Amino acid sequence: LSPREGAPVPRTPWVNQPDCLACHSNFGPPESMQAYGHWNADAASLYRAKTDDMDAVACASCHGASHAVYKANNPYGANRDNLQPLQYQGSSKPLGASGGCKACHTMDMDMAAHHPGMGLK
Repeated sequence: LSPREGAPVPRTPWVNQPDCLACHSNFGPPESMQAYGHWNADAASLYRAKTDDMDAVACASCHGASHAVYKANNPYGANRDNLQPLQYQGSSKPLGASGGCKACHTMDMDMAAHHPGMGLK
């Protein structure tokens, strides 16, 4: 059966997930939380399969697991969901944000190599 005209298209679990750009634009913080119905096309375009512009680093390496959101509010304690960036750069933002390139690189970077808008100083 096909969905009726104007009804949201249901997703296929573990294949279709909300697309990052449903809430984010220009690599900024979320502008809305209305991702329902904005599904990615297939399993190959899932967040867990995406990499940076150089195809060198998985997005999750810096941004965390697909359902972890930095900065997160955990009812069991402040910053319990932000341990990785807190450990490596002293900030709860994604790794490399706000000029935190030295979390992974040995020197300051002068260009955003992994994707535009990385928050260089």
